[in-house]
Amino acid sequence: MKIADALDEISGGRFTLGVGAGDSQEEHRVFGFPSDHRISRFEEALEIIRTLLREGRLDFEGEYYTIRGCELLPRGPRPHGPPILIGTLRPKPRMQRLVAQYADIWNGWFAYGVSWPEAVPAERQIIDQACRRRGRDLSTLERTAGLRVLMSGSLYIPPEHERPLRGSPEVMAEALRGFAEEGITHVQLAFSPGSLESVKGFGTVLRLMDGR
Repeated sequence: MKIADALDEISGGRFTLGVGAGDSQEEHRVFGFPSDHRISRFEEALEIIRTLLREGRLDFEGEYYTIRGCELLPRGPRPHGPPILIGTLRPKPRMQRLVAQYADIWNGWFAYGVSWPEAVPAERQIIDQACRRRGRDLSTLERTAGLRVLMSGSLYIPPEHERPLRGSPEVMAEALRGFAEEGITHVQLAFSPGSLESVKGFGTVLRLMDGR
């Protein structure tokens, strides 16, 4: 949490803390992280993270984590710390509840599916319903999306269930406007190929969105 607060300080209060339960067994194995009871571990971690960022101190005893007399000092530039973003991929009921309970920002990870605006309503409705069940005002949860983008010259062959964002700069700019119309405030882009040339090439799309 101190790293998150420090990054928030360095960025002038522009840092967002993105978290998720993780869906890659291989990543858990490589780093030596336990992969059993992922959602239960994640829920305890969320309670610890949110309490420390919001209140600055914590005593906690759970099934997986125990914290004694932990205090976050010095505090970052925002009294309640940076916003917490929770990413989901086809979330089941427990993850839906955790987003509604703990997230300031929801991130729908569309990069493994349909990275076009028409995919948003069904996923958004799942999260909206979870918020309603907890009595949460929908306007208090920001919505973002993760997209896969195929640039010209990409050798990536998407599986049948994927529809990456692709096409002319004009087509991609119009698609991004469509995400904005669906209430998406930010997008994270997974470029293929993941190269400097892809990032520079996408600048044309951004200029079109700016009307330049």
